[in-house]
Amino acid sequence: MNLDRWKNFLKWLKQSTMKQIMVLLFFSVIITIIVILSFINLTFIPIEGVISPQTIVSPIGKILQTEANKLETERLREARVGLVEEVFTIDGRVIQYVKSNIISLFTDIQKMKSGELASAQIIQRYRINKAIVEVLGKESLESDSYIESFILNALENIMADGVVSVRDPAVEEKLQMQLTNLSLPFEAKMVIRELIKQNLRPNKVIDKEKTAQAQLNVQDSIQPIQTWIREGQVIVYKGDKITRDQIEILRELNLYGLKIELLILLILIMICLFIFWSYIFGIVFLRKELRNDTRKIALLALIFTVIALFARILEPISGYLVPVPLAAILISIFFDPIIALFAVAHLSIMVGVLYNLDFSLFLVMLFSSILSIYTVRNATQRTTITRTGFEISLANVILISMLSIIRNDPMNIILLNCLWGVINGIVSALLSLGLLPPIENTFKMVTTLRLNELTNPGHPLLRRLMVEAPGTYQHSLMVANLAEAAVEAVGGNVLLTRAGCYYHDIGKIRRPAFFVENQRWADNPHDRLDPKLSALIITTHPKDGYTLLKEYQLEEILSSFVLEHHGTGRVSYFYRQMLSKKDQNFDEEQFRYEGPKPKSKETAILMLADMVEAAVRTLERPTPSKLEGTIEKLFKEKFEDGQLDNAPLTMFDISTIKQKFLAVLTNAMHKRIEYPDNDQKKEKK
Repeated sequence: MNLDRWKNFLKWLKQSTMKQIMVLLFFSVIITIIVILSFINLTFIPIEGVISPQTIVSPIGKILQTEANKLETERLREARVGLVEEVFTIDGRVIQYVKSNIISLFTDIQKMKSGELASAQIIQRYRINKAIVEVLGKESLESDSYIESFILNALENIMADGVVSVRDPAVEEKLQMQLTNLSLPFEAKMVIRELIKQNLRPNKVIDKEKTAQAQLNVQDSIQPIQTWIREGQVIVYKGDKITRDQIEILRELNLYGLKIELLILLILIMICLFIFWSYIFGIVFLRKELRNDTRKIALLALIFTVIALFARILEPISGYLVPVPLAAILISIFFDPIIALFAVAHLSIMVGVLYNLDFSLFLVMLFSSILSIYTVRNATQRTTITRTGFEISLANVILISMLSIIRNDPMNIILLNCLWGVINGIVSALLSLGLLPPIENTFKMVTTLRLNELTNPGHPLLRRLMVEAPGTYQHSLMVANLAEAAVEAVGGNVLLTRAGCYYHDIGKIRRPAFFVENQRWADNPHDRLDPKLSALIITTHPKDGYTLLKEYQLEEILSSFVLEHHGTGRVSYFYRQMLSKKDQNFDEEQFRYEGPKPKSKETAILMLADMVEAAVRTLERPTPSKLEGTIEKLFKEKFEDGQLDNAPLTMFDISTIKQKFLAVLTNAMHKRIEYPDNDQKKEKK
């Protein structure tokens, strides 16, 4: 299936004129330039201390860490680390050493008592006072054992919770508590006290590993200080002196100088061109009649390019301002809702791509555009577009709010984006109203809105026809009924046909009395004129009509109906009059309209309807068979005269038109009941 479509696309390219290909290539180049400008930031290079010549706004929201943030984070961490208390641990080896020293001392005291050691050796070895050795030397073995045991227990109790410094008052207090209940002579108590104090050692030491780990944990618990830049936030105001921090933020936001990542740029260009060609490809194959219509293809390409340009221009402010609904409204009005849906899907994708693959923006653009298409799909008045603008604004507010809440955006960002959404809806509607006339004039297209305005009886030119040539106006209404039924059956533009029928005889306003439908009971001025002059007056009314159309600026829309509705047909009545005269010095062309012959279904059907309506009004007591015979005869005359040679009508279309004309005329000219007057009623009584 995809292969077949690709083959069809290539076939279309081969069949397309060079003009169409050049148009699409031209817009492809424009889109490429827009993408490049969107990707490359060409801005002035800020210098610290220099006054900024412009205001710089962040195009995106971003969390970043500047050098100032890093320094502040380090200062905070250092301050917190300084508050971390050192981690201490009790060294068990110290108490063991102290206890072994006491045990060794008392062992040597026993050796001194037995004569194995001299007191001088003990004093030198343990660096204790001579008086202590003398006191211990006097004590009995039991007393020595008791003193030794007491000292060991006291040291263990004092050092159990750790000793940081032997001069700590808390250590002295613990020592005093140990000696409080000791029932020994004063000399013995003093010996015990001195030995304990002499052997006390600090055993509560700093655990460097645990202290370092605690400091590291504190550092890790402090999150890096960061700067939150919001989308749309002003980084540098015009006239402000640029700081180092601002330059760093601009670098982080890719707003500093010229930065190109070639591979990403090429991929982005390829994606956008693919979207553009897919957009054109899809629309052309949705509506095959557009394949050879260069103007309409150019309009579609122009709308796509304009939206891409808006996306580029509005990038520093907000993507929610990109008027994709504008494209939806214009394409829906100038083409149809199906094409519009296909188009806005591509445009929404393109905008999302240009704004860093912003899915939220894609959804908002898509759904607001779909709403606008739904609202204007059957629009007949311009006020509908105005109302659509407010509906788009409301939809944007709802969608943006919902998506922002899901993303946990701050309230000020939500409100700002909602404001952009409201502006988008209103501006899209106003731009649509403003762009309709220039697009109609430039691309020779007409909208349903314009046609409805033209068929309104209050239109100034139609009002003139109604007042100055009332018979022609009534004739035009009947012709419109005939033509509208036929055009609908053969597949033409019904509303355009109705408008063309209303205005096709507008030229008769110049000389209304010279046309039989406006003469009523007055004399026929043609009775006093030469047939050639009468024919000239009659055949001039298409030209007069074209002049009036130009005066009211309607020539682009209705000129074909005014100029082609008689083709190059002959004014048979005055031609036969001329033939009956003895003077045969005349040219048949003097009795023919200048044309041209009808070139569209609509103008050809108008010619037939105009001819048939004028003829059947002359029938006395018209019956279906009379009507059918008259229609057949008139169609045959036009066909033989070659007036339908340029019209895109098939024989099946001709047959369908005959049937529709007959049905409408039969219903319009049905037999009426003849009511008796008052005298007849009295006779019956």
